[in-house]
Amino acid sequence: MKDSLKQLLPFFNVGVALIIVTLIIAMIRAYMQMIKKRPDKYRTKEVFEALRAEGIFTRKKLVLSLRERPMYAQLVRAFPGHVILAQVSFNALLETDDRATRNRYERKIADFVICTKAFGAIAIVELDDSSHDGREKADAVRDSFLTAAGYPVFRYRTIPEISRLHQDITPEAAKFDDDKPPVNVAIW
Repeated sequence: MKDSLKQLLPFFNVGVALIIVTLIIAMIRAYMQMIKKRPDKYRTKEVFEALRAEGIFTRKKLVLSLRERPMYAQLVRAFPGHVILAQVSFNALLETDDRATRNRYERKIADFVICTKAFGAIAIVELDDSSHDGREKADAVRDSFLTAAGYPVFRYRTIPEISRLHQDITPEAAKFDDDKPPVNVAIW
């Protein structure tokens, strides 16, 4: 009996190996079929086709409006030793443990943020246009979130001269109110 089992053992090992290889091939084929049916972030053409099928159309847009571009250039010229960021989410500038407070600011955007080379935000610049007329109270509420965290906010209706920017946004004006500025922030 032992001799007959020893003779069948190589066939048994080959059979088990064939079953394992067959299962692996079946799993790979199933996975490939699943990928083909499900558009994901790496298959952008299929993602856009799926969105269009749902009636959702997206397209590229410029980060800065025609009005904001000259202001950005002016800030870059006025503060060459700093990093100027545009269209910064309040979530990148503020944090709180209170969900209700976060809900009030999480979808708000700052027009421009002046940062140190270490990306410590030191001042917020807003470029207001006619859409802000009659919205002074709402703008004050927006600003209060930033000023409460220690950021000075500077609002302009037109693009200011560099001398005006230097007059308004001084190292003293950009200092944080509390004794502990955020980590990695060196003012001027």
